[in-house]
Amino acid sequence: MIDVSGLKLSLDAGLTDGQALALREIARQLGVKPGAIERAQLLKRSVDARKKANVHFTASYRLELSSECEERLIARAERNDAKLKGLQIRPATPYVPLEIPQLGASDLPPVVVGAGPAGLFAAWYLAKSGLKPLLVEQGAAVEERTHDVETFFRTGELNPWSNIQFGEGGAGTFSDGKLTTNLKNRYTTHVLHWFVDAGAPESILWQAHPHVGSDNLARIVSAIREDIIRLGGEVRFHTKLVEMKLEDGQLTSITLRNIQTGEETLQPCTALVLACGHSARDTFELVRDAGFAMEQKPFSMGVRIEHPQALINEAQWGSAATHPALGAAEYKLAIHLPSGRSVYSFCMCPGGEVVAAASEAGGIVTNGMSNYARDGKNANAALLVNVDPADLASSDVLAGVELQRAVEQRAYRVAQEQGGAPYQAPAQTVGAFLGKEHAFGGDTVHCDPTYERGVVEAPLDEVLPDFITKALREALPLMGKKIRGFDNPGALLTAPETRSSSPVRICRDESLQAYRACSAAKSASSASGIYPCGEGPGFAGGIMSAAIDGIKVAEEVARSYEEAPAAVRGASTVAQAVSPASLPVSTAEAVAALRAGKPVIFPTDTVFGLGVAVNHASSPAELYQLKQRTDDKPIAWLVGGIDDLARYGKNVSAQALELACAHWPGALTLIVEASDEVPPAYRSAAGTIALRVPNDPTARALIEQVGPLATTSANISGEPAPTRTEELSPALTACVATVAGEALGGHASAVVDCTQTPARIVRQGAIALDLAANDLPANDSETVTRK
Repeated sequence: MIDVSGLKLSLDAGLTDGQALALREIARQLGVKPGAIERAQLLKRSVDARKKANVHFTASYRLELSSECEERLIARAERNDAKLKGLQIRPATPYVPLEIPQLGASDLPPVVVGAGPAGLFAAWYLAKSGLKPLLVEQGAAVEERTHDVETFFRTGELNPWSNIQFGEGGAGTFSDGKLTTNLKNRYTTHVLHWFVDAGAPESILWQAHPHVGSDNLARIVSAIREDIIRLGGEVRFHTKLVEMKLEDGQLTSITLRNIQTGEETLQPCTALVLACGHSARDTFELVRDAGFAMEQKPFSMGVRIEHPQALINEAQWGSAATHPALGAAEYKLAIHLPSGRSVYSFCMCPGGEVVAAASEAGGIVTNGMSNYARDGKNANAALLVNVDPADLASSDVLAGVELQRAVEQRAYRVAQEQGGAPYQAPAQTVGAFLGKEHAFGGDTVHCDPTYERGVVEAPLDEVLPDFITKALREALPLMGKKIRGFDNPGALLTAPETRSSSPVRICRDESLQAYRACSAAKSASSASGIYPCGEGPGFAGGIMSAAIDGIKVAEEVARSYEEAPAAVRGASTVAQAVSPASLPVSTAEAVAALRAGKPVIFPTDTVFGLGVAVNHASSPAELYQLKQRTDDKPIAWLVGGIDDLARYGKNVSAQALELACAHWPGALTLIVEASDEVPPAYRSAAGTIALRVPNDPTARALIEQVGPLATTSANISGEPAPTRTEELSPALTACVATVAGEALGGHASAVVDCTQTPARIVRQGAIALDLAANDLPANDSETVTRK
């Protein structure tokens, strides 16, 4: 069998009865007869709408032909046969299930707190490994929770423990069920297959932007729970973590409280997966008061924007908008303003509705959801503005939580002052929000609100901070230039959207365990047995990334049970795997080495990196020497944020900014013209610099302390790039300080040259850049400079 990608198919070939047509079109592109294709399996499909007059599908298929025919096609592709231009043909690589160690049950089973995607997948992995975990959730089972949510929508009676934020499945249960992630993470395919095992539609395996739909998620979540129980695990609902007891810095037991009865239980525990969602604010307080290291992190707030779905369909697909193979159109927008603010769409719900997502009395929170069919009359999305720690009122680690709460309570109060019923939300049309000065050249649409509790017309300036409303007013007309009609005066803004991401991070070490704020080093000896996991602790941003983090954390927990007696928590398994001659250093020690101009090896979100701090090392010469590589290949910089694109690049195109806003932090490297702030020793011969913002806590912590890191893969030139500490070459670790851990992605970053128009993909890497999904929209001469 062979895998063929880059195929172009007509929209008709995507209809339910279009399989025969699809095979004919595939055969024509391969130069074979349709009958030669014995079997065809769709692997991936996306919509290419770059040219509105030729909207079509791009697809990948696994094909079975005769052995001779397959060999001929592979040979033609290898010699770049012009008739196969645009196609990639290679031997098929069937899916191999994730290998899970088979362990015996323990007298001290691991405990997982929180039954959102991270907690469910962590508990599911641990159950599959034989460890029989205890999964506790302060909310209700999904069946009871669904009833509580429907009651709230109908009556306004809020159950603070069972709502859109709390309960089995987490906040994602009442969403679109998007299963997208930017990374080609080694866990991504496994998560999708596990979802299918639990009853998700098999289409998620081939959709470019897979989604499950709110109407399917409840059934899927309960199936995961039942499998955990079948494998020997235990699940307790209405159960809250109220205390953690430690001896010599290591967890020994936890106290659990039944919310309904008030009864408390002391649970011996030495491995706790803390997978609370980002609305579990009292859990944040518990962790802070226990003395664990936490930090403020950037988050976002804004509004939900609604348009008639037909408007979005026409803007995205032109005359093809009504074709039955297309369904409801999606969009993803990002604007980087001269002020440094970013405004972007998030959790776009085609054919969906805006929902009441409050979890605290007297506060308004909005979210979006859509069913699998996406057949509602409106499209909606969060329209968010970045909130940085500098915007907060204090340095308290929970200052972001207090800002969220203040906005939510202000929204409730403003709606009440305008005559609204409990939990009706304040709303404004785009026209009213932008004011008379907004010039719009088309017909004003009418957009009925879908927020079931009802909305009341109210000035959003009285709800949101000034910097957010100012950024939204600047960005909306610019977004209207990207999607025609996006700034239509009749579009509706409902406020506030405050819970898109966590405003805090519970710090974890290289073994993914929390450590005390007073710990001088995040080393094996300080392993706590507490594993922060998922969105709430600040390590994920959606169903897929949360589920992936759940599996990663569960692997570490399982490894600790493999390598230590069940009743005794041993040292970090990563540290044990490193030879005594090259023991890993703490992040603090790595910072000291970097400030001394020395190179350091550290994990990133792609592969292990070997880097120097550009502010402390005059050139990257030592990196070339260590890698035994010629110095004609420039070394990329890892930087701290999108603002650094304008700082270290010049004449940066709007296209580059869009890519950065869409994929940073993440595994995308952008090549731009180097600014004067880049020392000549670090520029390429062409005067360019390659920049990337990593999505890894260790790498970001180093950058925060020492500034940009000139970084290459931590391997001798010609050898494989390592993804785990034990894979590092002794020739490097013997002379370079090393921070232990695991590279999150396992694949090199994608590289895009943004010095030309349009931008050019230099390397397809960990991020699946999808031209058909407009990851590289055509932008001509518009540029941005540092203000």
